[in-house]
Parts: sequence; C-alpha cells; structure tokens
Amino acid sequence: MVGSREPGEERFEVKGGIMYRDIRQIGKTRYRLMDKMVYSSADSSVVFSERFYAFCRKRGLPNSGKKIFLSDGAGWLRTSAEYVFPQAEKRLDLYHLKKACSKVLNDEEMDIINQTIYSIYKYS
Repeated sequence: MVGSREPGEERFEVKGGIMYRDIRQIGKTRYRLMDKMVYSSADSSVVFSERFYAFCRKRGLPNSGKKIFLSDGAGWLRTSAEYVFPQAEKRLDLYHLKKACSKVLNDEEMDIINQTIYSIYKYS
C-alpha cells in the first residue's frame, strides 16, 4: 500500500505484471527472463486485469500455445487469471511455493524441497 501525497486521500495499492517470452538458465541456480515487459497501475483489480491482458496482447501474446500465470496466490490474482487468462496454467511463484510448503513440512522435508525445487518446478 502506498500513501497518497494529497491531503485527505486514502492509501492505494500499486499492482504490477510482467510478461516474458522465455526463461533461460544463466548459472547453476540463476535464470534470466527473456523479452521482459512490465506493466503497473493503481487501478482496481478488475481494471488492472483487463488492461494487463490488453498490454500483453498488444505486445504479441498469442491466442494459442502454452501460457503460465505465476502469482503469489492472492485471491484477486486467482480470479484475474481465470477471467483474462483462462487457458493458462496457474502456478505459485517459487518464493510463495516454498513459503507455503514451510508451513506444513518439517525442516528435513524442507531440505528435500530446497534441494529439488528447481528441477521439478519448470517454467517452460
């Protein structure tokens, strides 16, 4: 949440979306997003979702082919993904996947997750 500089104005949330065409491994555990394009706004979640979809389409998002929608799992993002990217595979980003796992797994199980997560959680 961001505080407005205008007197009496409420705080607002800035939302962001990233579109990219590919991910390439550049090191043992490092990856780079290729052809990355960023969109952000302080619009409502519905308006943001529609405008982000238009942004992606204008920049070459095809109608067909594999699409993956990565998010932190917030409710509005799940709704957005179903609304504007219904054909996309929905996934938690790695940070939030590991965070969710750590809530239900013990340290030994988390060590196994940490050792294998990059090999089993492919982006493409």
